[in-house]
Amino acid sequence: MATGANATPLGKLKRSRWSSETPDQKTIIPGMPTVIPPGLTRDQERAYIVQLQIEDLTRKLRTGDLGIPVNPEDRSPSPEPIYNSEGKRLNTREYRTRKKIEEERHSLITEMVGLNPEFKPPADYKPPATRVNDKVMIPQDEYPEINFVGLLIGPRGNTLKNIEKECCAKIMIRGKGSVKEGKVGRKDGQMLPGEDEPLHALVTANTMENVKKAVEQIRNILKQGIETPEDQNDLRKMQLRELARLNGTLREDDNRILRPWQSTEPRSVTNTTLCTKCGGAGHISSDCNSFAAPRAGEPPQSAQDKARMDKEYLSLMAELGEAPVPSPGGGGGHSNNQNNSHNRGSNNSSSNQPPPVIGEPELPRHARRSRQPGRSRQPRGPPQLPAPHAQHGRPSDPPPPPSGPLPPWQQQAPPPPPTSSMASSAPLPWQQSKNTICSLGGFFSTISVRGLAGVENVSDLKTNFNRHLHFTLVKDRNVATKRDYYFALANTVRDHLVGRWIRTQQHYYEKDPKRVYYLSLEFYMGRTLQNTMVNLALENACDEAIYQLGLDMEELQDIEEDAGLGNGGLGRLAACFLDSMASLGLAAYGYGIRYEFGIFNQKIVNGWQVEEADDWLRYGNPWEKARPEYMRPVHFYGRVEHTPEGVKWVDTQVVLALPYDTPIPGYRNNVVNTMRLWSAKAPCDFNLKDFNVGGYIQAVLDRNLAENISRVLYPNDNFFEGKELRLKQEYFVVAATLQDIIRRFKSSKFGSTEVVRVDLSTLPEKVAIQLNDTHPAMAIPELMRILVDTEHLTWEKAWDICTRTCAYTNHTVLPEALERWPTDLLQNLLPRHLEIIYEINRRHLERIAKLYPGDDDRLRRMSLVEEGHQKKINMAHLCIVGSHAVNGVARIHSDILKATLFKDFYEVDPDKFQNKTNGITPRRWLVMCNPGLAEVIAERIGDDYIRDLDQLKKLLEFVDDDSLICDIAKIKQENKLKFSAYLEEQYKVKINPNSMFDVQVKRIHEYKRQLLNCLHIITLYNRIKKEPNKDWTPRTIMIGGKAAPGYHTAKLIIRLITAIGEIVNNDPVVGDRLKVIFLENYKVTLAERIIPASDLSEQISTAGTEASGTGNMKFMLNGALTIGTMDGANVEMAEEAGEENLFIFGMRVEDVEAMDKSGYDAMEYYNRIPELKQAMDQIAGGFFSPDQHDLFKDIVNMLLHHDRFKVFADYEAYIKCQDKVSALYRNPKEWTKKVIYNIASCGKFSSDRTISQYAREIWGMEPSLEKIPAPDDPRQ
Repeated sequence: MATGANATPLGKLKRSRWSSETPDQKTIIPGMPTVIPPGLTRDQERAYIVQLQIEDLTRKLRTGDLGIPVNPEDRSPSPEPIYNSEGKRLNTREYRTRKKIEEERHSLITEMVGLNPEFKPPADYKPPATRVNDKVMIPQDEYPEINFVGLLIGPRGNTLKNIEKECCAKIMIRGKGSVKEGKVGRKDGQMLPGEDEPLHALVTANTMENVKKAVEQIRNILKQGIETPEDQNDLRKMQLRELARLNGTLREDDNRILRPWQSTEPRSVTNTTLCTKCGGAGHISSDCNSFAAPRAGEPPQSAQDKARMDKEYLSLMAELGEAPVPSPGGGGGHSNNQNNSHNRGSNNSSSNQPPPVIGEPELPRHARRSRQPGRSRQPRGPPQLPAPHAQHGRPSDPPPPPSGPLPPWQQQAPPPPPTSSMASSAPLPWQQSKNTICSLGGFFSTISVRGLAGVENVSDLKTNFNRHLHFTLVKDRNVATKRDYYFALANTVRDHLVGRWIRTQQHYYEKDPKRVYYLSLEFYMGRTLQNTMVNLALENACDEAIYQLGLDMEELQDIEEDAGLGNGGLGRLAACFLDSMASLGLAAYGYGIRYEFGIFNQKIVNGWQVEEADDWLRYGNPWEKARPEYMRPVHFYGRVEHTPEGVKWVDTQVVLALPYDTPIPGYRNNVVNTMRLWSAKAPCDFNLKDFNVGGYIQAVLDRNLAENISRVLYPNDNFFEGKELRLKQEYFVVAATLQDIIRRFKSSKFGSTEVVRVDLSTLPEKVAIQLNDTHPAMAIPELMRILVDTEHLTWEKAWDICTRTCAYTNHTVLPEALERWPTDLLQNLLPRHLEIIYEINRRHLERIAKLYPGDDDRLRRMSLVEEGHQKKINMAHLCIVGSHAVNGVARIHSDILKATLFKDFYEVDPDKFQNKTNGITPRRWLVMCNPGLAEVIAERIGDDYIRDLDQLKKLLEFVDDDSLICDIAKIKQENKLKFSAYLEEQYKVKINPNSMFDVQVKRIHEYKRQLLNCLHIITLYNRIKKEPNKDWTPRTIMIGGKAAPGYHTAKLIIRLITAIGEIVNNDPVVGDRLKVIFLENYKVTLAERIIPASDLSEQISTAGTEASGTGNMKFMLNGALTIGTMDGANVEMAEEAGEENLFIFGMRVEDVEAMDKSGYDAMEYYNRIPELKQAMDQIAGGFFSPDQHDLFKDIVNMLLHHDRFKVFADYEAYIKCQDKVSALYRNPKEWTKKVIYNIASCGKFSSDRTISQYAREIWGMEPSLEKIPAPDDPRQ
């Protein structure tokens, strides 16, 4: 009996504090008797004991009580440790003990199943896999020209996946020659199967029968690849067809692979390749053993002519930063460099072979030349690759002409190609590829475009891909990653740009046209690779080359970082304009800042936006070229001295502007313009005395302060933030750009890099400067400073030049977005410029006073200097006064500027004000992002619409064509299925692809009224809950966009959207009839996915607040119907397509103005509309924020009492309009007819049209659709 303090009363047992069980409860083992009955057989006793052992082992595995001794001395010795690639030990004691217990339990379970067939093992039990494997050797060394790996894997890996699924086996390509990302080994530390063996397929399955089935199929594919010619290989044809289907380029009517900008006949790349030297088929000019002879009747070019042309070319190279300025003698440098090149080749010659590369190895030039015309893909052994530059004095080459190879523009045109079955198809002009490899002799060997531009067939792309992988990235296939493959592909495509880029600059320097400079602090370029392939007609060839190399094109494209150097519409518009300027043959340059960190990456954490830095340059940028020789000094701070010699700005701090050039290709016209972005660098003028006194570290740290200018893009859109760093950025880009413009103007005579123009009075005839919003407004006082202080022109002459050169585009009417810089900040940072602005304002007000004597209020309204608590400079007024043209970006926006914001200025200079409705480039926003729709359109009206979007009107003839209606609907559904799969992969959200995709993607801002969308979602949710049995039109509502980091209300709007989604998406009554998704990190690449898949485009800003918008145009072009207000470009879209083909609702501009005068009372709408009241009460009462009921009190307070954008006033009309949308969506044929009307009406909204108007009406330039000669064509 227990005694003492711990004793318990007799007959009463103490309950465990750890368990709620009563003392009489017994442990029960399922299926086992609680009392062992007598008379059990030996097998039954054994079964009982085995099951107890199984339960005990299972308990140990589940609880982690593995019985490992606590005292290390009691443990058994450990084996030699094994580590994985991350340095983590694999064979720990816990791992070994657990594995031993699992093996013991497995043997007991096997025994138990034999004793009791009905026994069910524990739920966490998984029998160890018994795998059988076999190898199938791949004869890649015997047949190096056959892509066995590509045949086995198939497009997107589907061929291999189908074999695995059919045979229930796992197949891995292993050994030397397999493509893998530098894997070290398996997780258990052992070697990968066959890692050091010849190339083979490793087949693994549970049974030998499944292994044999898979092995047989693999051998059949290998046999078919060896014995059947490629053009007769049924598997190959099927794979190509599948690849076209996956890319959206398959024509179902005749099973041909076709893109609208390609030949209408299938053709063999090899057979239709024509030599430009001998005219033969089946080989390119670099493989030809003969040299092109002069045309009949033409005398050979003289040595004097050649020397002149060489000097001209060298002068151009000096301008581009690719070569030194030629000496007056002209020939000395040529021969010397030729000798140097020869010496370098001799010194670097080596017998060492480079590491192997993917696919067909690159042949040395002498081996390529030795091929016979017409022969292709003959089995041969692996070539011996020479060391770099070991190509001079080749014994197999024919002797060169006495004067060396001619520059490309001196080469004679080839004779007409022979008529043969191999060259029977007649491609259109933009489908013809140039097959000459340009070569430059002697000195030009360092700047040659030979072997790079002009050869657009698969074999050369593969060769160049491997060359870049090897020589540029210094990798072989054993260690190359997917990112390496992307960079190899990007450099390969860039090669095709370089020759055209140089030739374009040659063309401009020969013709000396007027040049336009587009100054913008934002260029939202997105990705470059695919857009470049489309514009150069390389997309299909690259697809095929990458496929043959056993890689996935989509995977490589997804590796590219978005160049997010913009906040939204303004930056994206600038990118579209650059594309159109190049496509229209304008001599145009984009100037901006090369931000180290672009627009932030948006993460949604617990429903809130969190910003992360966009380090888009961390892996490098293959598209840019640094030009340190054109670095320019930019001055800040200091003081102004007025001397008899003139005004001097002295004692300044200097920051260097380093330019980086990016090529901008036009569409199939061989024009490649330049976008030049400036990066801030600190000068290297350290004071050695400071070093000696310990100031070195601080001096180095101070460099970072200077370089911060180009460190990060300001993330505010439609919101002015007056920070010193922002003003520094604006002046930095302006100062560097104007120095560059004047340098180019002075030396723009072809054949000379010295100053040849000294009279700046002709500047407006040769230069046009377009200011993209007020951000580059400092260009006006800076240009005046240069003309007056540096070039010593009179004020009147300088002002005339300045105003005739500059033009200004306004992008917003929101007062908080208009820039006003404090004068004390300008006085400190840019003292000379403030003086100039004061002088501009004095002369401007004198003129106004003469026109309107005694009207002091007008003088105050029109002054550049705003008086008040803090004196400020109105930058919009500065732009208007200093420009010869001012334009809005939509007709309604331009009318508002003239009627309200700039009314006084319009009354003074009405001819200065214009409208230029924005546009989008159809190359990126249709051909690239929606190839299926582009092809369907081309089948009906041809593909000239890609250059002339007005031709889409021809589609109106097919509005009632059932086949077109079916094709349009089918393409839309395919795009929706693709995006649904993307959402499931990226966001782990499953949606109904048959639901209406209702999309609103744009910056989060009160005036864009995402809150109106939220109120509709809540209303629709309440209706479904009220009538769950009604047949509702299913919707998936997607909202995306970024909020400025300091914009509290916008970030709270995002939180409200995610909170609504959490309630709606998890309500079983609603199901898949309504889903709400916030699209995280909306950017250009995501837009290219979502826009082609959208059914409904939300453009619901308050009338009179959106300047234009370009997203509305992108949705319209890609077959989404628009629900929107009569705001921005929506007005013109409704005019073009017919208001009946859009869903227009709500107040017009005049209604908003009338309400502003009479007063807007939100409470009146709240009390009058029950559904609105219910929705607001749910937000205010915490229905969508159960953990924090007052979470959205600021939004509720703003909507009820301080809403400048009148959400409630349009609520009722919006809900009724959405009901019409739901009703029409249930009639697919009528819906698709409206879609066709919209697509056919998009011609006006091409950026080509916008830029043509800018060119003719503001810049004084004439666009041209003519192609300039390709790099391998003779110059005209």
